[in-house]
Amino acid sequence: MSETTPDAKGPAPVQYKPEATEPTLIPADQVKPEDIGTLSIEYRDGQPVVVVSGGTALPAGLTVVDGSGDAVAVYAAGSPTEAGARGLLGNSFKFPDAVPSEADDLYGS
Repeated sequence: MSETTPDAKGPAPVQYKPEATEPTLIPADQVKPEDIGTLSIEYRDGQPVVVVSGGTALPAGLTVVDGSGDAVAVYAAGSPTEAGARGLLGNSFKFPDAVPSEADDLYGS
């Protein structure tokens, strides 16, 4: 008996996708306003998640401020690398390379 039977109904074919590559870092002054993704915060299973909608660019870093506007934390963007990590980034996203003062001008803050 052969290992494959033409009319056999077995498991569905599996397509393996290559691991995501790191997004491209680009200078903030090269990003058009219409290419900037809009960021929002959602809570999923009790965990905060940054959601991007529209655009193809998002900031390379996020500064978290308190109610007085004082910086309390900074986060750097990157591709999810842990198995099962929820991904925000795809291969099509680009990160403007901006320092906070440039980011304020770029994102209208």
